[in-house]
Amino acid sequence: MRMDSYSALSLILVGQTELRETLKLQVNNAISQRVDIRFHLSAMSKEETTAYIVKHLAAVKAPGEIFTQAAVSVIHEYCEGIPRKVNKVTIACLMAATGQNQKLVDDHLVRVVIESEFEA
Repeated sequence: MRMDSYSALSLILVGQTELRETLKLQVNNAISQRVDIRFHLSAMSKEETTAYIVKHLAAVKAPGEIFTQAAVSVIHEYCEGIPRKVNKVTIACLMAATGQNQKLVDDHLVRVVIESEFEA
């Protein structure tokens, strides 16, 4: 099997938000013609963000409620419903809660984590 039958480049391009605009440039026309599948993951609504967090916690068999509704609201607002950002913030919040021996992540903890870890 020839090496060019595998597209390592496609693995690099997956998940890059700037990809769509970059591929529109004339200089990238050859690459753009080789992209077989294009998919854009839209931002989630607040309800979808809540369901997303709940589903991920259920998948790891988390015991009971971990994030208050107010915490999820702050996460959604800060992350603008972008799944990758939601993942990063929720993981940071879980680590902070564990470090402080808290069983519940509230909106105050979320704001502290965002300010200390995500805003320069």
